[in-house]
Amino acid sequence: MKNTKAEIVQEKGRTPLIFIEVDSTSKESETVVFYGHFDKQPWFTGWREGLGPTTPVIEGDKLYGRGVVDDGYAIFGAVLAVKTLQELSIPHPRCIIFIEGDEESGR
Repeated sequence: MKNTKAEIVQEKGRTPLIFIEVDSTSKESETVVFYGHFDKQPWFTGWREGLGPTTPVIEGDKLYGRGVVDDGYAIFGAVLAVKTLQELSIPHPRCIIFIEGDEESGR
């Protein structure tokens, strides 16, 4: 993306967060915030042998892996939305993309 600043912020003992700021291409002074998280539901035991929450497996026509649908797409959706606006030369406000790592981790 054009005119973008990104950083990973992490305090000691905490999970990281991804902070992305994209400058406005519009005359308006508004800001849009995209929020999401990349952590997964608390881990538990009981998965069948060879399966796990962060190990996706395709068997036949089925995908197994609990973490694949737990908001892990948020950063991709936000970045793709802004990038598409830029590629189509559609003005957009300042965008903040805030993706954190402890929404469900309990830390």
